[in-house]
Amino acid sequence: MEQKPEGMETGHTEQRCCTWQGKSCQLVVNHEEGFALYTAGTRGTAGNGVSPGSPPTPLWRRSFDKLKMSSDDGARLLWLDFGGEDGEIELDLESCPKPIVFVLHNFLSAKIHRLGLSA
Repeated sequence: MEQKPEGMETGHTEQRCCTWQGKSCQLVVNHEEGFALYTAGTRGTAGNGVSPGSPPTPLWRRSFDKLKMSSDDGARLLWLDFGGEDGEIELDLESCPKPIVFVLHNFLSAKIHRLGLSA
């Protein structure tokens, strides 16, 4: 039986509260869909999308293949660089970023493993 990387057992999604550009937000990292950032309190609340009852609209969404670099300060800040016009996105996770970085690395490792690639 193939063992799944840690962090993969719970629906392949990791969520963290954070602050982006002074706004309270929720970062969602999904194994298949990549990154999405929602205004805090809107994810899981119907009706804040295009029409009543529609899913919430993210502030931004990026796929894993767009991620060029990530880094953190070991204290509370996470930087994601998707290239292009966005440049580097700074997220204040309000706590140590290491757990989300660990999950991110596991998701990327699982994607590489699934594609049959190796270093």
